Amino acid sequence: VYTGLKLLLDQSGHFDLAGHTQTGEELLPLLAKTKPGILILDLNLPDVDGFSLLHEIRKTNKQLLIIILTMYQDSHLIQRAKDEGANAYLLKNASNEELLYALEHVNTDDFYVTKELNHLVNNQDLFKDEFSQKMKLTKREIEIIKLLAMGNTSQQ
Repeated sequence: VYTGLKLLLDQSGHFDLAGHTQTGEELLPLLAKTKPGILILDLNLPDVDGFSLLHEIRKTNKQLLIIILTMYQDSHLIQRAKDEGANAYLLKNASNEELLYALEHVNTDDFYVTKELNHLVNNQDLFKDEFSQKMKLTKREIEIIKLLAMGNTSQQ
């Protein structure tokens, strides 16, 4: 993934790569040293949970724009990324055009989600209403209701 990203960024002419690490442990010192404007962060790191790292970064750096680049297609992970302070959530199979769009348009006011996962984010809002709060539905119950609403059977 790194080689492809580096090539894409080099070809765009708009971005300079400040650094690259394989582990979360290496990332925090690199951020302090290079002070980049944008961080592309994978959730699946060999030594630390990406969300823990995101949380740690946000304790001291609110201005850094953070784009999650992952293979996970889960509405709960998207919401968690947003809650932890990420600015965008993209899949690793996103097109070069979409990645460049996110890099150029991500900002601290909005949360960008890859087009392929927009339906997951939009459906979540349906269950943040008075009914679900009053009924005290669990995350699993909400997930089951969503699946039924999408046409799945009870067995599925």
